[in-house]
Amino acid sequence: MTNSLTDMIRLLRPLGLYSLEGGTLVDAELAAYGAGFALVEAQLGALERECFLQTAEDYGLSLREAAMQLFLRPQNTVEKRRELLLYRLAVAPNDYNLAGMTGSVRAAGLNAQIVEDIANERIRIVEDGYIGNFEDMDAVKEEVRRMLPAHLEADFEIGTLTWDIFDAADLTWTGFEAKDATWNQLDLDGAGILEGDH
Repeated sequence: MTNSLTDMIRLLRPLGLYSLEGGTLVDAELAAYGAGFALVEAQLGALERECFLQTAEDYGLSLREAAMQLFLRPQNTVEKRRELLLYRLAVAPNDYNLAGMTGSVRAAGLNAQIVEDIANERIRIVEDGYIGNFEDMDAVKEEVRRMLPAHLEADFEIGTLTWDIFDAADLTWTGFEAKDATWNQLDLDGAGILEGDH
């Protein structure tokens, strides 16, 4: 990729008015212009990058998150932030079918299967991993409920910790304390924490 200094030299050379071999006042002046233009080019490059979701890394993501009501969770990586935004942008007003609601749940930051209970007019949301970072189960449920139709009742099966998993970890109190996890973290991903994945 060329820059302003290279372009200026390329355009001036055919005129034959300047030697442009370096070391002259004209070369110094062109270098000064080039340094100034480089600052503008860097800002324009950043603006171009932040304009597109696939390349945004900073304020382009933050502005979209604010518009989509995805409140900043600093633990999320840039890739996860992009993924959540893409899912959120894919939700359409008429997505009140099984596939659409699965997408809506994903847009809330939860990979899950939805099981319909048509007789009771409810759905069961079975967690299959998290896209977003959540503080606790209540935050997961609140975010998912915001994306579902208001009239639809949902039961949640989220979190991975069971007494069998806890017992199988066979930890002493000291070993359990060494995991340095809060109860909320254990609720969300207890199996992974007790098995040492986190």
